[in-house]
Amino acid sequence: MHITSAGRLASVLAVLALVAASCGPSHHPVAKSTPPASGSPSAAASPSSAGPASPSATPSSPAANTGPSPTGLAVPALSWRTCGAPFQCATVAVPLNWATPTTGPTVKLALIRLPASGSKSERIGSLFVNPGGPGASAVQFAQSIQTILPAELLARFDVVAFDPRAVGKSQPLSCESGPSMDAYLAIDPAPATPSQIAQVQQADQQFAAGCAADYGPTFLSHIDTQDAARDMDFIRQAVGDAKLTYLGYSYGTFLGAQYANLFPTHVRALVLDGAIDPALDGLTFDEQQAVGFDQELTDFFNQCTASCAFSSGGNPRAAFLSLEAKITASPIQVGNRQLTQALFLDGVADGLYSPASWPQLATALETASNGSGNQILEMADELTDRSSNGTYDSLTSAGSAINCVDSTYPTASAAYTAAANTAVSMGAPIFGPAIVWSSFVCAGWPVPSVIKPGPISAPGAPPILVVATTGDPATPYQEGVSLAHELSSGVLLIHTGLGHTSLGQGSICVQNVEDNYLINLTLPPTGSTCGNGNGSPSPPSGASGTPAA
Repeated sequence: MHITSAGRLASVLAVLALVAASCGPSHHPVAKSTPPASGSPSAAASPSSAGPASPSATPSSPAANTGPSPTGLAVPALSWRTCGAPFQCATVAVPLNWATPTTGPTVKLALIRLPASGSKSERIGSLFVNPGGPGASAVQFAQSIQTILPAELLARFDVVAFDPRAVGKSQPLSCESGPSMDAYLAIDPAPATPSQIAQVQQADQQFAAGCAADYGPTFLSHIDTQDAARDMDFIRQAVGDAKLTYLGYSYGTFLGAQYANLFPTHVRALVLDGAIDPALDGLTFDEQQAVGFDQELTDFFNQCTASCAFSSGGNPRAAFLSLEAKITASPIQVGNRQLTQALFLDGVADGLYSPASWPQLATALETASNGSGNQILEMADELTDRSSNGTYDSLTSAGSAINCVDSTYPTASAAYTAAANTAVSMGAPIFGPAIVWSSFVCAGWPVPSVIKPGPISAPGAPPILVVATTGDPATPYQEGVSLAHELSSGVLLIHTGLGHTSLGQGSICVQNVEDNYLINLTLPPTGSTCGNGNGSPSPPSGASGTPAA
């Protein structure tokens, strides 16, 4: 999971602890906690089956399109330069305000490309990728793509990524300095009394004021995901692709869904893995996500009871609750920092993104129970992209800023108290209050929300693959089911497993379905099921959205 700029658990969520565990990159791309959405209220049932999509997988020309775009803005010729072979980098200027594309200020976006390794005749076009967020660098994610995607995809596509506005190398946000951000992320994650709520509100207001003072309300009003989708369409034209082929994880599914809704006839193929339901408002999403993380923690305890470093005589849950209570009452000193309850929960959340991280989490908890908070604090720092020198990248600042314009949030603190209580009653006593209050920064955000909750249908789009993992803590399974049904051409693939998204969880079945779709535009019937390991997807059993036995 990921903490927000408010320093509690998270509006910005890590998408790939699993990549760090299985593929090696040290950066944590992140997943979206808040559930922004389209303003379109229409929804449609997903198709019961899908065959070859249209258009066909005919190789497209790599020549850039430098003619006018549908907005009247000239599409630029990109100047690619080597930036660590075999990667190429470029920048592109996009209008700050797409409502007036030919006038007004621009934003420079950072791009990266890994040219297809196959022959020119094999090349289909570009595959745009986004790891999640908001706030995670897609450029940095792409630099690890050779360890993530299979050779066949890398042979057929140029892999292209761009850092969205305010993120990574695209005019990144930094609303607090290192020491100030340290203090902000360490504050009370679950305020209950009026004085505690007032302290959190003051910290949130300071953070928001810093963003407004440094970047201005005009810029903050134009970093929403619909603007990012318009940017992606502009870049699609610049790289010479007639249609978009896209692979998005977690928050990246929201970017893909927004793109489909804005440009349904520009879609070739979209894979949305670890999907967000855009119909949910911010606090409703928080409540559901909190249940997901508490359930994943329960799964960890169940596995740990028999044998793990934190088995604690067969009762790891009791030991965990005791440890959390001790840290809440008396934070553990770690050098010149303290492991507070907020940072403790962040570190725990970091270890829940993939079962591959559970042994690390167990060791860190056992070490903390013996009085050393170093390992849990390191995991919390990994989640927030804090460097060892005390500096932060744009992840936390951009994540909160984008979240606040991507969805709607109440302004009264009583609504957050009520939502926190609801999350607890739904089965999230540990993560519920922290996740809900992490969104409180949006209650007083200096600019209004841009995107309103509502289902996305993307009428006229070709089949879109939505992958939902049954034990996903960050983007709960039901959200993927809902998105697949809301999309007029959604095709649901159920991944039976634990962890956030299917990536890195060992499902060759899911990988094969995604690859076949991206290359050949063919899909299994909606509601098909994949487990981990090899094998073909099982056909749907009963109603769509019900995992096969």
